[in-house]
Amino acid sequence: MQKNKLAKFLALCFVLVCLSVSVNAESTTVYLKADQSSVTSSTIGLNDYVNYYAANSPNSLFGVYAIVHRSFPGKGWINVSESLMDAGTSSSGRVDEDEEASWKLELNPWGWGFVGCEAVGEIKY
Repeated sequence: MQKNKLAKFLALCFVLVCLSVSVNAESTTVYLKADQSSVTSSTIGLNDYVNYYAANSPNSLFGVYAIVHRSFPGKGWINVSESLMDAGTSSSGRVDEDEEASWKLELNPWGWGFVGCEAVGEIKY
């Protein structure tokens, strides 16, 4: 059963990587490894919206937050969307703004400094 869940998770990772090569879309993919307490994608932008998708491995010890950050030109970064994914679940959505912004995605296990989770996420427009 665990091998089947892991195989599905790895297949999902492969699909996300393939989708990130889309011709007309800017995107970035980020991977949280079991020894990391947090990881943040590279920045994409400028655009007035972003789509995100993230998945937490069934082998993760804790839930993982998928946090979308945005920054208007010349301004600091703020969290605009936050979703807690239990082990073996995913989250997706779209964030819209009235003006163009830069975007990035953070994967952060539940609990300060926690490790032991594997997750993947992608943001794109």
